[in-house]
Amino acid sequence: MAVAYSWYVRGAFLNWERNPEDPELVRRCIILVTGPLLLKLLVVVLVFVPLEVVDYHLSHFGGNKRRLRLRGDSAGYELAVRQHWLFLRISTPVVVVFVPLVIFLTVVKPTLWS
Repeated sequence: MAVAYSWYVRGAFLNWERNPEDPELVRRCIILVTGPLLLKLLVVVLVFVPLEVVDYHLSHFGGNKRRLRLRGDSAGYELAVRQHWLFLRISTPVVVVFVPLVIFLTVVKPTLWS
């Protein structure tokens, strides 16, 4: 994200400040400002990013099952497996609904203001 900001976003706005009459630079700045209005980006940010964060936490941090098993914490291991299984049971229908939705929105390209 920082690389994209420093190379593309920042560069586009600096170029636009130097030459505000250039229609190509104006178009780039408008795209950068209105890009978050795309529905698919909202779905990804509001649905998939939180799912990934929770899954990563359950897999690698609080519910690292390998570490719990090697430590001999069978109660903690069982709890971590149950929590991860519950997360998968809840998140699977969400993924099944929203993945086709994101693909549809990518192809159709509707925006909030159209």
